[in-house]
Amino acid sequence: MIWAVVIPIIVIIAVPAILYLIGSRLPVKHTAIVRAQIKAQPVDVWAIVTDFPGQTKWRKGLKKVERSVQKNGHDVWMEDGKGQGKMLLETMEAERPKKLVRRIANEKLPFGGNWTIELEQAGFGTLVIVTENGEVYNPVFRFVSRFIMDQSGSIRKYLADLEAYVDKMNAEKK
Repeated sequence: MIWAVVIPIIVIIAVPAILYLIGSRLPVKHTAIVRAQIKAQPVDVWAIVTDFPGQTKWRKGLKKVERSVQKNGHDVWMEDGKGQGKMLLETMEAERPKKLVRRIANEKLPFGGNWTIELEQAGFGTLVIVTENGEVYNPVFRFVSRFIMDQSGSIRKYLADLEAYVDKMNAEKK
Protein backbone atom coordinates (compact mmCIF):
# COMPACT_ATOMS: atom_id res chain seq x y z
CA MET A 1 0.00 0.00 0.00
CA ILE A 2 2.83 2.39 0.81
CA TRP A 3 4.31 1.83 -2.66
CA ALA A 4 1.12 3.25 -4.18
CA VAL A 5 2.10 6.56 -2.58
CA VAL A 6 5.92 6.37 -2.81
CA ILE A 7 6.17 5.48 -6.52
CA PRO A 8 4.10 8.48 -7.75
CA ILE A 9 6.12 10.79 -5.49
CA ILE A 10 9.39 9.42 -6.89
CA VAL A 11 8.08 9.88 -10.46
CA ILE A 12 6.93 13.45 -9.72
CA ILE A 13 10.41 14.29 -8.44
CA ALA A 14 12.47 12.23 -10.90
CA VAL A 15 10.87 13.30 -14.20
CA PRO A 16 11.49 17.06 -13.80
CA ALA A 17 14.98 16.32 -12.47
CA ILE A 18 15.79 14.20 -15.53
CA LEU A 19 14.36 16.87 -17.87
CA TYR A 20 16.45 19.50 -16.08
CA LEU A 21 19.59 17.36 -16.28
CA ILE A 22 19.20 16.63 -20.00
CA GLY A 23 18.18 20.25 -20.75
CA SER A 24 21.21 21.61 -18.91
CA ARG A 25 23.43 19.60 -21.27
CA LEU A 26 21.85 21.15 -24.39
CA PRO A 27 23.19 24.39 -25.88
CA VAL A 28 21.37 27.58 -24.87
CA LYS A 29 21.53 28.89 -28.45
CA HIS A 30 19.99 27.38 -31.55
CA THR A 31 19.48 28.37 -35.18
CA ALA A 32 16.49 27.41 -37.31
CA ILE A 33 16.09 28.36 -40.99
CA VAL A 34 12.91 27.94 -43.04
CA ARG A 35 12.28 29.03 -46.64
CA ALA A 36 9.02 29.59 -48.51
CA GLN A 37 8.11 30.68 -52.02
CA ILE A 38 5.48 33.44 -51.91
CA LYS A 39 3.47 34.39 -55.01
CA ALA A 40 4.04 38.15 -54.77
CA GLN A 41 6.80 40.61 -55.56
CA PRO A 42 9.36 41.40 -52.81
CA VAL A 43 8.04 44.97 -52.42
CA ASP A 44 4.52 43.60 -51.79
CA VAL A 45 5.73 40.96 -49.33
CA TRP A 46 7.80 43.65 -47.58
CA ALA A 47 4.69 45.82 -47.19
CA ILE A 48 2.84 42.92 -45.56
CA VAL A 49 5.58 41.79 -43.15
CA THR A 50 6.45 45.33 -42.03
CA ASP A 51 2.82 46.40 -41.44
CA PHE A 52 3.03 45.15 -37.86
CA PRO A 53 -0.50 46.21 -36.73
CA GLY A 54 -1.89 44.74 -39.98
CA GLN A 55 -0.45 41.32 -39.16
CA THR A 56 -3.54 40.61 -37.05
CA LYS A 57 -5.34 40.17 -40.40
CA TRP A 58 -3.23 37.20 -41.43
CA ARG A 59 -1.32 35.74 -38.48
CA LYS A 60 -3.56 33.19 -36.77
CA GLY A 61 -3.55 33.65 -33.02
CA LEU A 62 -2.23 37.21 -33.07
CA LYS A 63 -4.82 39.34 -31.27
CA LYS A 64 -3.26 42.79 -31.18
CA VAL A 65 -0.09 44.71 -32.11
CA GLU A 66 0.68 48.12 -30.61
CA ARG A 67 3.59 50.51 -30.96
CA SER A 68 5.63 50.72 -27.76
CA VAL A 69 8.33 53.07 -26.50
CA GLN A 70 11.45 53.18 -28.69
CA LYS A 71 14.53 51.39 -27.41
CA ASN A 72 18.02 52.54 -28.40
CA GLY A 73 16.43 54.56 -31.23
CA HIS A 74 14.70 51.46 -32.64
CA ASP A 75 10.98 50.93 -33.16
CA VAL A 76 9.43 48.53 -30.66
CA TRP A 77 6.08 46.80 -31.01
CA MET A 78 4.08 44.83 -28.44
CA GLU A 79 2.47 41.70 -29.85
CA ASP A 80 -0.33 40.04 -27.91
CA GLY A 81 -1.02 36.54 -29.07
CA LYS A 82 -2.86 33.44 -27.95
CA GLY A 83 -0.43 31.10 -26.26
CA GLN A 84 2.54 33.48 -26.33
CA GLY A 85 1.11 36.31 -24.23
CA LYS A 86 2.61 39.75 -24.68
CA MET A 87 5.99 40.04 -26.38
CA LEU A 88 8.06 43.13 -27.17
CA LEU A 89 9.79 43.02 -30.56
CA GLU A 90 12.51 45.54 -31.41
CA THR A 91 13.29 46.27 -35.06
CA MET A 92 17.09 46.12 -35.23
CA GLU A 93 17.48 46.48 -39.00
CA ALA A 94 15.14 47.22 -41.90
CA GLU A 95 16.59 47.25 -45.42
CA ARG A 96 13.62 47.74 -47.72
CA PRO A 97 12.57 45.42 -49.46
CA LYS A 98 15.28 42.88 -48.65
CA LYS A 99 15.96 42.34 -44.97
CA LEU A 100 14.19 42.77 -41.64
CA VAL A 101 15.80 41.88 -38.29
CA ARG A 102 13.69 41.88 -35.13
CA ARG A 103 14.68 40.74 -31.67
CA ILE A 104 12.69 39.82 -28.59
CA ALA A 105 13.07 42.81 -26.30
CA ASN A 106 11.43 41.35 -23.17
CA GLU A 107 14.13 40.94 -20.54
CA LYS A 108 12.31 38.52 -18.21
CA LEU A 109 11.24 35.77 -20.60
CA PRO A 110 12.76 32.27 -20.38
CA PHE A 111 13.80 32.64 -24.04
CA GLY A 112 15.14 35.29 -26.39
CA GLY A 113 16.77 35.84 -29.73
CA ASN A 114 15.99 37.34 -33.11
CA TRP A 115 14.45 36.64 -36.48
CA THR A 116 16.03 37.72 -39.74
CA ILE A 117 13.58 37.82 -42.63
CA GLU A 118 15.23 37.99 -46.06
CA LEU A 119 13.34 38.54 -49.30
CA GLU A 120 14.79 37.55 -52.68
CA GLN A 121 13.25 37.87 -56.14
CA ALA A 122 12.53 34.36 -57.37
CA GLY A 123 10.86 34.10 -60.74
CA PHE A 124 7.46 35.77 -60.51
CA GLY A 125 7.48 35.73 -56.72
CA THR A 126 9.59 36.04 -53.63
CA LEU A 127 11.75 33.58 -51.78
CA VAL A 128 11.28 34.36 -48.07
CA ILE A 129 14.03 33.05 -45.79
CA VAL A 130 13.46 33.30 -42.04
CA THR A 131 16.39 32.61 -39.73
CA GLU A 132 15.79 32.30 -36.01
CA ASN A 133 18.79 32.74 -33.75
CA GLY A 134 17.14 31.70 -30.53
CA GLU A 135 18.15 31.24 -26.93
CA VAL A 136 16.36 29.17 -24.31
CA TYR A 137 17.63 29.94 -20.82
CA ASN A 138 15.64 27.52 -18.65
CA PRO A 139 16.97 23.92 -18.98
CA VAL A 140 13.49 22.33 -18.74
CA PHE A 141 12.17 24.68 -21.46
CA ARG A 142 15.30 23.88 -23.47
CA PHE A 143 14.47 20.16 -23.29
CA VAL A 144 10.85 20.82 -24.32
CA SER A 145 11.95 23.17 -27.13
CA ARG A 146 14.34 20.61 -28.54
CA PHE A 147 12.54 17.29 -28.12
CA ILE A 148 8.83 18.06 -27.82
CA MET A 149 8.27 21.27 -29.78
CA ASP A 150 9.74 21.98 -33.20
CA GLN A 151 12.34 24.77 -32.90
CA SER A 152 11.34 25.92 -36.37
CA GLY A 153 7.60 25.55 -35.65
CA SER A 154 6.96 29.28 -35.10
CA ILE A 155 8.67 30.12 -38.39
CA ARG A 156 6.72 27.45 -40.29
CA LYS A 157 3.44 28.79 -38.88
CA TYR A 158 4.40 32.39 -39.73
CA LEU A 159 5.28 31.47 -43.31
CA ALA A 160 2.18 29.31 -43.77
CA ASP A 161 0.00 32.19 -42.56
CA LEU A 162 1.84 34.62 -44.87
CA GLU A 163 1.48 32.32 -47.87
CA ALA A 164 -2.24 31.76 -47.21
CA TYR A 165 -2.83 35.51 -46.89
CA VAL A 166 -0.99 36.32 -50.13
CA ASP A 167 -2.81 33.51 -51.97
CA LYS A 168 -6.14 34.92 -50.72
CA MET A 169 -5.16 38.44 -51.85
CA ASN A 170 -4.14 37.10 -55.28
CA ALA A 171 -7.44 35.23 -55.65
CA GLU A 172 -9.40 38.39 -54.79
CA LYS A 173 -7.55 40.32 -57.53
CA LYS A 174 -8.76 37.89 -60.23
